[in-house]
Amino acid sequence: MSVLGDRLEQLFASLDREERVAVLLSGGVDSAVVAACAFAALGGRAVAVTLRSEFTSGCDAEWAARIAAHIGIAHLFGRVRLLDDPGILAHESDRCLRCKRILCAQARQLAPDALLLDGTNADDDPARPGRRALREYHVRSPLEECGLGKHHVRELAENLGLPNANRPSNSCLATRLIAGRVIRREDLARVARVEEVLREEGFEDVRARLDDLKMILEIPFGSEPLLEKAHARIMQTIKGLGLTLAGYVYRASGENRT
Repeated sequence: MSVLGDRLEQLFASLDREERVAVLLSGGVDSAVVAACAFAALGGRAVAVTLRSEFTSGCDAEWAARIAAHIGIAHLFGRVRLLDDPGILAHESDRCLRCKRILCAQARQLAPDALLLDGTNADDDPARPGRRALREYHVRSPLEECGLGKHHVRELAENLGLPNANRPSNSCLATRLIAGRVIRREDLARVARVEEVLREEGFEDVRARLDDLKMILEIPFGSEPLLEKAHARIMQTIKGLGLTLAGYVYRASGENRT
């Protein structure tokens, strides 16, 4: 391992009295690095847990399965129904906190004897509401504890040979909808479908923002050739979902954008 990896190795060595750890594996690079290091240090005492919900894109679940198989770590899947919670459905300022509490509780049920670990890194905003839920459920964040930010995480992922080392950061589908408006399953499905089509057309780091029946597509700078080729299909998809395209916005790079 590199010096960066040695920090994590030392941290996991300090956990050797823990019988088992469970890494909340999202499909992103942060939790993938934690899972890889946990498995390298603890072997069969480390498992990965991936939870699917109405807010999860299909590609994230696929990436999580791919990463777990690549690492060789045991992988537990669970499902949660976030929209059964009226507070989450309302999509107000505490939605992230409520979501994270439910996810942590379900992970605890799947791995009741394990210390929960997540992929929060040193660059993540400490004011995020979901961080409170992590503290409540005693979830540890090895990357943050070791002072590893996103740049370091990607460097370590490259060193570990992880296939998602350069995968763009993602956020839950609920972040594509206007805050304060009731979340509708059909709107989440619309967002997921449009983003799926964009990825199929070769776009990366995209967001399909939905406001009522109008959609704004955020695409990376330099995507003009892809857009010229894919515009007709994009328009057909959006129209088929009963929406109108309000326009394209070029998406600025940045690891912590939602």
